[in-house]
Amino acid sequence: MVYTNTCLMSITSSKISSMPITSAPTSQGTGGKGGILLINLPYSHGEAAAPPLGLAYVAAAIERTGTRVSLLDAHALGMAEQAIVSRVREEAPEAVGLSVMSSMFATASRLTRALASLPDRPLVIWGGPHPTVCPEESISRGGADLVVIGEGEMTAAELLPRLREGPAGWRSISGLAFAYGGKVERTKRRALIADLDSLPFPAHHLLPMERYTTLHTGTKRFFNVLTSRGCPGKCIFCSRHVFGRTTRCRSTGNVLAEIEMLLSDYRIEEVCVIDDTFTEDRQKVLRLCEEIVRRHLVFPWRLSNGVRVDTIDDALLRAMRAAGCYEIAFGVESGDDDVLRKIGKEITTAQITATFEAAKRAGMDTIGFFIIGHPFDTVETMRETIDFAIRLDPTYAQFTMSTPLPGTALWDWVERHGTSLFGGDVTRLNFLGGSPHFETQHFTGKDAAAMYRLAYRRFYLRPRYLWKKLRSLRSLNDVIVGIRGLRYLRRI
Repeated sequence: MVYTNTCLMSITSSKISSMPITSAPTSQGTGGKGGILLINLPYSHGEAAAPPLGLAYVAAAIERTGTRVSLLDAHALGMAEQAIVSRVREEAPEAVGLSVMSSMFATASRLTRALASLPDRPLVIWGGPHPTVCPEESISRGGADLVVIGEGEMTAAELLPRLREGPAGWRSISGLAFAYGGKVERTKRRALIADLDSLPFPAHHLLPMERYTTLHTGTKRFFNVLTSRGCPGKCIFCSRHVFGRTTRCRSTGNVLAEIEMLLSDYRIEEVCVIDDTFTEDRQKVLRLCEEIVRRHLVFPWRLSNGVRVDTIDDALLRAMRAAGCYEIAFGVESGDDDVLRKIGKEITTAQITATFEAAKRAGMDTIGFFIIGHPFDTVETMRETIDFAIRLDPTYAQFTMSTPLPGTALWDWVERHGTSLFGGDVTRLNFLGGSPHFETQHFTGKDAAAMYRLAYRRFYLRPRYLWKKLRSLRSLNDVIVGIRGLRYLRRI
């Protein structure tokens, strides 16, 4: 993989101390009561606590093997790193599993070093986007004993019962990397899971279900549902190394069985569908909506990820609205057609405008996702994006900084043509923050930062927008959502 060597150089020594590659401890080097503790690390977005769906799926797959598993959502529980270490010391698992994004590298590395000093030292397993792209770095610099590459359910289910076998047994398990003999070994790449219905539902019972909240849901109990995996898109800023480019869908019955369980057993008040490509298969969406109506299921749901505007039409929107969908987010990214073409989005501003108008006709709330500082942007095209967001007038707009994540074409472009502002330190790659990550010959970091702040000010401080939001307040929860939004804007 071409990105591996890049990743090995991506953490500056001033932030993370380099660790020599040593062999992972064998069963003689670990203590504990057995089993695995999966940990959702704390992260910086304080206004939201989304359920760690990936870890919950992995936990359910491990449970099905009969292996002891627990899940600690440290972010939702507001736990500091020392409290996490204390929990691990108390529980004394044989292994600890961490899901690691690039921006979490420093946190994951500190926690891994702290766990290595425990009397009952657990094996530390990393999975998720960053270890999948950068397994060598995750071991040599992050300190992980093992790395799960790609989708984790089947790999974890095979690994945990054989954890004590050490490298001799691990080599026959696909989708792993580990240190042995002073170097990092990788096993055969695991194929994507073709039949998603074969997976157990996420281990909801291991999560603090009452703790999850977003800027949009307020105090309502909500949970995320994934109806498909994979994305065939060509956007240069997106990494598809975990779920791949091939879209795989769950059956309608399987999805609704999970939703009915969430409604009855956990009193969930709202469902957030977080697929990358929910509307790619139009017939799948229509079948789901028809079955929701046929079963007389009444619950609000929303598409909180960026749906492609070229997969939407009036009839589909009407069917979704009749089935309870009240809000849909669209990946707009830019208000300039040339920039949209160059970033691989393969849509036009005319298509975007038509789709937002259709969503509003269907009675939907809308969210627009916009990116500031694309590599092909200028100060003028960034202004065009802000102007476009105002013309579209979605219910909410989210502006983020263009973020070159490891394993993406954007990362390669910045290395070859741009000027990095993060010094190769991936822990600074926070797309939810307002700091630019690179600059080009067409804009400076100060330009991008100024346009980011201007975008939020111009969109949300419009008298027309403020008056519309005040008129839309219908409940105490609406007021709470508004207050949280104001707090978020104040930080920006």
